[in-house]
Amino acid sequence: MFSIKYIYKILELQTCEQQFDSIKIENEEEVARYYKLKKKLELVQDQMAVMINEPKYILPFLQPGRLVTVRYFNKIRGPTKARRVESGSGLIGTRAESGSDWGLGRV
Repeated sequence: MFSIKYIYKILELQTCEQQFDSIKIENEEEVARYYKLKKKLELVQDQMAVMINEPKYILPFLQPGRLVTVRYFNKIRGPTKARRVESGSGLIGTRAESGSDWGLGRV
């Protein structure tokens, strides 16, 4: 026979399934399309950030004496290990666990 806990879990599952089936989202296709577009936009923005920060594109702008803002954000991937960030002239800083704003610096 079934235990009382097992029967209770089955009833709880049935209740949850009924609640799930009763949820109706108006314009569900539009909401799904908006969600997909938003995710695609975030992906393209991340790809642009990676490309812009590649040494071959950024080094021509890192001239001696130039003032730069140094930031690191890792929205999607969550915490990362600390890592050295270097340019051709030496150490710029280290990447923080979940992202940071290092403020202004001089190249």
